[in-house]
Amino acid sequence: MLRWHAFIDTVAAFPAVGSSAGNPVNTVLDSPFVQGPKATFSVNLAQPAAFSALAGEDTWLNVRTTGQTIHLADRNADGYPFALKLTSEWAIPIERVDMGLAYPKLIDYVRSSGNSSVDWYLQKDASRVRAWGSTAWAW
Repeated sequence: MLRWHAFIDTVAAFPAVGSSAGNPVNTVLDSPFVQGPKATFSVNLAQPAAFSALAGEDTWLNVRTTGQTIHLADRNADGYPFALKLTSEWAIPIERVDMGLAYPKLIDYVRSSGNSSVDWYLQKDASRVRAWGSTAWAW
C-alpha cells in the first residue's frame, strides 16, 4: 500500500481570496484565476509492475476537519459519486452550479454506473463552467 499526503491543509495551501481564507478559489464567476500549489510524487519499484496491476487500488481522500474518508466508489443518496478521476479536458464548474447542470450527460453516466455517456466530461454547458483550459491549472 502507498500512502501519500499531497497537502496537509488545502485551505491553507491557497492564498486568501476575498475577506478570509477558505473562500472558494477559481470557481466564482468572473473571479481572477489563482494558481495554487502543485504536488507530484514518483515511486521507484524494486521489481517492474504492470500498470493494470495497480489500477484496481482503492484511491481515497481523508477530510481532516471531519475525519471522513472518501473513496472513489462512494456515492450519495442520489447515486452521485463523491469523487471522480477527471481528464485534462474537464472544465471547472462555476461555484454552486450542480455538476449535472454543468455536464448534462453526467446524469446518464451516474445512472448507468459508468456504462453510458462515458465522455460526459466533454459535453459541458459553457455558460456553467469556467472558460479556463487545462493549461491554466495543469502546469
